[in-house]
Amino acid sequence: MSRTYSEYKGVALVTGASSGIGWKTVVRLLREGYYVFAHQRKAVPPRDLDELPISDRESLTFLSCDLDDTDSVMEWIQKDLREIPIQILINNAGKASKIDFENISAFEWESVFRVNVIAPFLLSQWAFQSMKARRSGGILVHVSSMASIPNAEKFHGFTAYTASKYALAGLSENIASEGRGLGIYSVCISPGAVRTKMMEQMVPEAASWMEPEEVAVFIASLVRDFPALCNGTNIILK
Repeated sequence: MSRTYSEYKGVALVTGASSGIGWKTVVRLLREGYYVFAHQRKAVPPRDLDELPISDRESLTFLSCDLDDTDSVMEWIQKDLREIPIQILINNAGKASKIDFENISAFEWESVFRVNVIAPFLLSQWAFQSMKARRSGGILVHVSSMASIPNAEKFHGFTAYTASKYALAGLSENIASEGRGLGIYSVCISPGAVRTKMMEQMVPEAASWMEPEEVAVFIASLVRDFPALCNGTNIILK
């Protein structure tokens, strides 16, 4: 890295950055002058990586970890993340399994929660501790879903996904409470149907779609100028 972290607007980690909302958020943050660590489950660069300017590619580091393996996540934090002066965490990675409630196994239920709840909890805890120790403040953005909104339409076969997104929203709200006074903010965003591979498999019958870029632009706006009144909220994007 030719520049020091202090020369950037901030340092961010975006999970689930192989494609979709995650990758578009990485690109948007790079454009706005942040250094970005982009998490992927497997170390495979996005297809449009070469389209980034060289200056942006020099401000980007790819990291890989299987968020479905809790031991690996804890090792990843200790080995690769501990020294990063994190200021922005985007918990975007997610998992959905379409299985009827009566047939879902405890193993599959736990797998969805490992990716959608336990990994964000561990990463948020690391980021919170780092921000507090450095007295830097920061923001944690948790990408949830309309599944986490009471009385919003729920889709057949996604009980584990829905329950995990409610848990993520609750995690975000409590982090916001404990971060108040430390300059550490936490917010959950819940988009409607976004045109990603996972969502197209979940709800192919959706009447209208948002594009990943639209969500990325909103995330970048939160990071750039976070409205304190949004701390602890679950923001619906439709």
